[in-house]
Amino acid sequence: MSVGLRADRSVEELVDYILLATEQSRQNETVIADLGAEFGLSKEDAELSIDRVRGGIARARTRSQANCPDRLKDPIAWVSFQRTLGKS
Repeated sequence: MSVGLRADRSVEELVDYILLATEQSRQNETVIADLGAEFGLSKEDAELSIDRVRGGIARARTRSQANCPDRLKDPIAWVSFQRTLGKS
């Protein structure tokens, strides 16, 4: 599950952006529009990115390493999982 980011942006930056927007309780539609402008994502990829960040958060809340997303198959959820656990 990957998305087409602009060449000058990273998955880590994307996840951090979404985590901050979530922390600030920003409106979903605003975040989706911002992801398009900041990261070059389509609406569908922006929605998928938000979903995968939330998936990483949910998995991390279990505190079980067995729930860690696959880094290669789901890099957005993996980074979100790591950030939520405070590992990176």
